[in-house]
Amino acid sequence: MKLNGVLITLDTAGDPQSGIAEFSAPGTTIAVRMLGDEADWRQNAELVFELDQGLTVGYRGFYACGN
Repeated sequence: MKLNGVLITLDTAGDPQSGIAEFSAPGTTIAVRMLGDEADWRQNAELVFELDQGLTVGYRGFYACGN
């Protein structure tokens, strides 16, 4: 990821193909999960970005585009 203009290498836990994955580096975590029953025509996945210093922000959208 790129944070304040600095590229940061992330460790990976989970399998994005299984519906949940977590990426982390010291001080930060990014989690991606499928919404399951919460999904609708506008969204089917959620990404949550957290900094240990207190910032948390989330985004909802589509995990993949299909034909």
